[in-house]
Amino acid sequence: LSLAGPTPHLFPAGAELSPPEAAAVAEARRLIDALSDLDDEGASLACVSDVDADEAVRRLDASAVEVVDIQQMWDGMDDESVLTLGVTDVPGGCVVSQPWAYGASMPLIGRLLSAGTVCYAMYANPKSGDQGESVHDGVITGSDLHPGGGWSAADAPAAEVLRAFL
Repeated sequence: LSLAGPTPHLFPAGAELSPPEAAAVAEARRLIDALSDLDDEGASLACVSDVDADEAVRRLDASAVEVVDIQQMWDGMDDESVLTLGVTDVPGGCVVSQPWAYGASMPLIGRLLSAGTVCYAMYANPKSGDQGESVHDGVITGSDLHPGGGWSAADAPAAEVLRAFL
């Protein structure tokens, strides 16, 4: 793990990361750098595999709006603002987001979006901390998850320990 951390040359030379491990470390650093300035407190999102934004809107039986006054959503929290979500295409799927509330992480959203695929949703709850949920083909397979990590079991494979560390 020291090779994957911020000081990879802390110990004498000899051990090296495998190419897949080195790639995972590089990707983790890239993502951490890309998201380092993000203020996600109070935000929610759902990452959906193999579903584009248009299909997500269809699955949610939603209608598209071009412009949303984010400050108004923050100031006037009501049922409509909780149900107003952003949807963005990303490589491999889409991200449903809401910077002002838990809407994108509601269980029904994950169940509807994950039909035939997988979804991971999370809410950066300012009162109780980050909480996540995994949904596979409409079935919640994990809830109250710590996004991006957690502890691995003592007998976990090395790849799982590295993933949790990163």
